[in-house]
Amino acid sequence: MGGKRFGSEEELENAVTIWINELVAEEYDIEILKLVERYDKCLNVG
Repeated sequence: MGGKRFGSEEELENAVTIWINELVAEEYDIEILKLVERYDKCLNVG
């Protein structure tokens, strides 16, 4: 978000909220994929 200018505090708050939600969603997806890999490894070892 560097270099962006916002017309109001509300626009800034909305942009920050969207940015945080995108980060959380991306992190969640990454962790779910790791979990699937771990389950697969456990189920296929034996």
